[in-house]
Amino acid sequence: MHDPTAVDHAMPSVTISRRVLHLGGYDPMPASVFHARFQRELARFAACWNLTASTRDYAETQSSAVWTVDVAGPGWQVTTRHELVRWDDVIAAHRAGSVTARLMAGWAAFFDFAGHGALGRYLGVAWRYAGFFLFPYLAMVLALAGSALLAGWLLPLAGVPPALGWLAGLAAGLGIVVWLASRTVIGHLLDDWIFASEVVRATDPVIAGRLKAAGVDLAATPAGVDCLVVGHSLGALLAAELLDQALAAPVSGRARRFGYLALGSSLLKIALHRKAVGLKARLQRLVTSGRIDWTEYQSLSDVMNFYRSDPVRVLGLDGPSPLVRQVRFSRMLKPDYYRTIKLDFFRLHCQFISGNNLRAPFDYLMTICGPYRFCWPARTGPEASRMGQPREHHRRQDHLDRACRELVRAAHSIRAQGEAGAGRS
Repeated sequence: MHDPTAVDHAMPSVTISRRVLHLGGYDPMPASVFHARFQRELARFAACWNLTASTRDYAETQSSAVWTVDVAGPGWQVTTRHELVRWDDVIAAHRAGSVTARLMAGWAAFFDFAGHGALGRYLGVAWRYAGFFLFPYLAMVLALAGSALLAGWLLPLAGVPPALGWLAGLAAGLGIVVWLASRTVIGHLLDDWIFASEVVRATDPVIAGRLKAAGVDLAATPAGVDCLVVGHSLGALLAAELLDQALAAPVSGRARRFGYLALGSSLLKIALHRKAVGLKARLQRLVTSGRIDWTEYQSLSDVMNFYRSDPVRVLGLDGPSPLVRQVRFSRMLKPDYYRTIKLDFFRLHCQFISGNNLRAPFDYLMTICGPYRFCWPARTGPEASRMGQPREHHRRQDHLDRACRELVRAAHSIRAQGEAGAGRS
């Protein structure tokens, strides 16, 4: 079997520098826990591709967490400065209200999105996402109605007046709803929609300040360093705002390009709301700037993304569409491992930013730490490999492009050989 990471003596030794800014979704995970998770996934990635990989120089502030990732393969080494733009503290504060207040705000968010056309547009663009939106609310309605009906039917059989039976059922149903909102994932989903309803109209001022500071700093990155902004889930929305700030920042010399990688994006969750005029204007600036290389990765297995959707076309923006690619998690993970997570929707959603244990054309850590531009294999070719690099780097980067296309073909070949062997057995 061909090893796609075998040493190619014709390939020159190349060292690449990259800067990655990561914006996560609505998850109060502390930065230290995220870093530990990143290290675990990096080890899985390195074992899968037979590479050496390590992290160093971890530093944490209230607004960010930064560490360096060193990955080396045959003939290449990539040093990535990975920066987590934090907002876990904002999420934790946002979730601190009483259960009663959160329930009321959660239902207000439901009527906000339904009343301003978002629910109808979800059904038209990605009906599975509409189901994700409705799930927590249907769960609460069913709990309340089911308790009332059951008590209203059973208690009169024991001699309880029907009216009291119904009231007792409603009281029990309310207790179940409170339990769901405080002890299960329903509460997290409600908080997510409450926050989404708020961000439709304006970004939280603390987050907005951090995004502006990060965007201005990103614009000042030295030439020769690849710059990639990653947005996962609702983080894709914040990544767009950060890039908008980077585009607006004053720079000396030639304006640089930026990569925008949206994974399991919830961008349309906000943008399909009629009041999201600020977001749509921001996206319009990105697509017409000519300086943003935007790639979207989506998966049918993930109910929390808008599968097979082009956000530029859906929103009617004037400009080029992003590269939109679909991935299959079942082809990125070994069957026994995939079976353990395929019914865990939150874990599947996080596979976009996790390590594979099978070699596949899409691998998140290979994308941000590998020897090629982030949009490989979505776009291949010499011009797709030069994000911000000076002219003298082009020839050796073209060689890396060819090597990376070989990796893609080898990954497909390994997969085909494995399926053929399974068929014979």
